[in-house]
Amino acid sequence: RSAKDFEKGHIPGAVNLSMDNWMKGFSEFAGVWRPGRAVVVYCSGGGCTASEDVAVRLKKSLPDIDVKILKGGYPTWLSKHSKH
Repeated sequence: RSAKDFEKGHIPGAVNLSMDNWMKGFSEFAGVWRPGRAVVVYCSGGGCTASEDVAVRLKKSLPDIDVKILKGGYPTWLSKHSKH
């Protein structure tokens, strides 16, 4: 997700790692990720494929990483975690 969208809201503990801001985001990500720890990537939903691009790049950078993609992106997470 864009930095602007990320600032508006994100999953707790998330790191903003996008193709547009890869170097800064990857540096922050590398500071918190530990080998053996699965990573879930997500985008803004609605047909967005940015999470797939990030997942592929992560796998190229860290071949042993376990990357999952949250289908439906941030809106899916919100729908399951918002207080009704």
